[in-house]
Amino acid sequence: MLYFPNSDGTPISTGECQLVRVDREADAVYLELTSVPIQESDEVADGIILDYDKDG
Repeated sequence: MLYFPNSDGTPISTGECQLVRVDREADAVYLELTSVPIQESDEVADGIILDYDKDG
């Protein structure tokens, strides 16, 4: 599903496979493109972390 938070933080959703989540407290944006479990993570640039499944 694709989520865009309303001004009060509640999500608006559309679609099926993607998720966009904003964490204002952590000053972070999360983009989930698949629901496949994460096997490893790699910080590819300062503050940018990519998660990989078992197939990379």
